[in-house]
Amino acid sequence: MPLFFKNYENLKRTEQWQKIIVLGLESLKNTKIGDKDKALIQTRLASSYYYLGKYVNAYHMAFAALENAKKAKNDDLSAKSLYLISATYRARALAAKTSKDHYDEYKRFANDNIQKALNLALTSKVNDFIKAKVFFNAGALHHDLIYFLEENERNAQFERVADYYQKSKELFQPGSDDFNRVVIRYIRLMMDNQKIDTFA
Repeated sequence: MPLFFKNYENLKRTEQWQKIIVLGLESLKNTKIGDKDKALIQTRLASSYYYLGKYVNAYHMAFAALENAKKAKNDDLSAKSLYLISATYRARALAAKTSKDHYDEYKRFANDNIQKALNLALTSKVNDFIKAKVFFNAGALHHDLIYFLEENERNAQFERVADYYQKSKELFQPGSDDFNRVVIRYIRLMMDNQKIDTFA
């Protein structure tokens, strides 16, 4: 087992993203690592780059993970790679909001990849945790970009986002960080939409 897997959880818990990246890149040099393990390491590196705000690096790592996940015929890692790719484009779309040309391009790529992730999650035997992450990222994409829509388009989008968050919450373990994150997102959505609602 690569050293990366032995140390990852502790490094993640303490948010040592740069150390994860250094250790992961070193592990990827091992030619004996199979496609599945490569993809798993690369998705974790993509997340680490994302948390550091290095969205281009995150994209390249997530794309490499997708290629290896396909080789390994692993739908879980393929779906994870796709939602990570979407998340990198979402972040870049938000950063490019002052440039409409780049914003439209990044938004399109973010949407295309989250749709691929949703299709895979709904038609394949993707585990519930990955499926929940796909729903969460679909909701986050449409939530974050909702404010660039015309006011008359927002109501339908609010309902769509709420539905994604609800589906995500149903699959996450109650009390987990991911569960709490989606609840916070949902409350923010309701506040943004000037609604008081329960998220039962």
